Amino acid sequence: MITLLSPTRTMNMSPVSGTYPPATTPQFLSEAERIISGVKKLSAKELEGQMNLSQKIAENDFHYFQQFDLPTTIQKQAVLAYSGTIYQKLDASTFKEKDFLYAQQHLRIISTLYGILRPLDAIKAYRLMFSLKVPDLGTKDLYQFWQPIITKALIDDIVADDGILINLASEEIFKSIDISKVPNHLKIIHIKFKEHRNDSYKSIQIYSKQYRGNIARYIVKSRINRPEDIQQFNQDGYKFNKQLSTLDKYIFTR
Repeated sequence: MITLLSPTRTMNMSPVSGTYPPATTPQFLSEAERIISGVKKLSAKELEGQMNLSQKIAENDFHYFQQFDLPTTIQKQAVLAYSGTIYQKLDASTFKEKDFLYAQQHLRIISTLYGILRPLDAIKAYRLMFSLKVPDLGTKDLYQFWQPIITKALIDDIVADDGILINLASEEIFKSIDISKVPNHLKIIHIKFKEHRNDSYKSIQIYSKQYRGNIARYIVKSRINRPEDIQQFNQDGYKFNKQLSTLDKYIFTR
């Protein structure tokens, strides 16, 4: 069973206390280097416009990308580098060695720069969006560049495991996968969290992010290898809602 996560725009490259397994090399490092080479040709103004950034952030990103390849640029294991809400709740800094080994085998992170990552893959800080048009790639945006690569790599990982993907990625990130290319015998289960508001159930983005991280941690720490066991997740009032759920969509409500 492979569990899929989104990346986050916020990253923390500061050293962490504790001893962790050594970093591994991203599968698509050469593709990432091609992207960086193209991004360096974009001005701060182009980064600002294409990614809807503030002028200050765009200028900071521009200068950072110009120095991206320097040997002094810090690298860190992906699952420890991402610092957004999902990864705060995943809290990989508290993982034991067996947790990391399980996650390395069964957890995957989609990345706008690195394509697809294992938790221990070494990455540098970056801010890129799939909608960005990068010079010299020959594609209209990073969605078009990455989609065939990510799709094949993820299918290979699912097949090599047990044929099941648990999707905890956002809709925006999940679009980087060409679902039409996924063989029918592979099973994808989407996890959703909904709040009871005004006589109906609604997804609240901040809570969805938090509990995607919480349930990812639950999967890793519990060494879950059967989708139905995920239904036992019960935290802060969220419970599996059998009535709203289907075979390919697990809905947790509170």
